Amino acid sequence: MRSPKPSPTTLTAILSLALSQAVIAMPSDLEAAKRLYIQGARAFQEQNYEDAAELYEESLQKAWSEAVAANLCNLHLYGLGVKKDYQAALRHCEAAASAGNANAAVMLGEMHLHGRGVAPDLAKAGEYYLSAAKQDHPHAQLMIGLILWDSGTPLSMAKAKKWLRMAKANGSPEADPYLKLLEDQLSTTYSDTK
Repeated sequence: MRSPKPSPTTLTAILSLALSQAVIAMPSDLEAAKRLYIQGARAFQEQNYEDAAELYEESLQKAWSEAVAANLCNLHLYGLGVKKDYQAALRHCEAAASAGNANAAVMLGEMHLHGRGVAPDLAKAGEYYLSAAKQDHPHAQLMIGLILWDSGTPLSMAKAKKWLRMAKANGSPEADPYLKLLEDQLSTTYSDTK
C-alpha cells in the first residue's frame, strides 16, 4: 500500500505549532521560514513539486521545523520535484518523527514495510505506524489493523477490528471494505470478540 501524501492544508494548519518548536532562530528568520513554508505548501498544492522542494529547503535553512522536514521526506521518498532519494527521505523523516510528526512516522513505516532505503522490517514498520496511529492518523490506524489481521490469531484479529474501526471513524476510505471482510472472517471462523 502506498502512503498518502501529506495534505498541504493539514501541513499549513500545523505550521504555527511546528515553527514554534523550531531550533532557536532570530524572529526574522522564523518569519522568513514561515513565509517560505507557506509558499512551498502552495507550490505543492499546485503540484509544482520542484518549487515546493526549493522553498522547503530554504525554509529549513532559516529555522528547523518538523513539518518542513516531513514535507521534504515526502518529496524525496516519492521523487516529487527532486530525484528519489531514500537516504534523504530517511534523514528528514527520522528527524520529523522524533519530534512527533505523525506523517513522518507513517512514511517511516512505509519505508520499513517495503524496504525503501532500509532493510524490510515489519516490527519496525509496526512501531512507526503505532506511533502515528496513537495520534489518530487514519492511514497508520489502517496499517496497524492490517498488520494485526495478518497475524491471524483471534486476539490479534479482534485488535485489528478495533484499529480498522478507528481508521474508518477518522476518515480512511480504505478501512470500511477491510473491516467488512474482517468481520465476515471473524463471524465464520471465530466467535466475534468485540
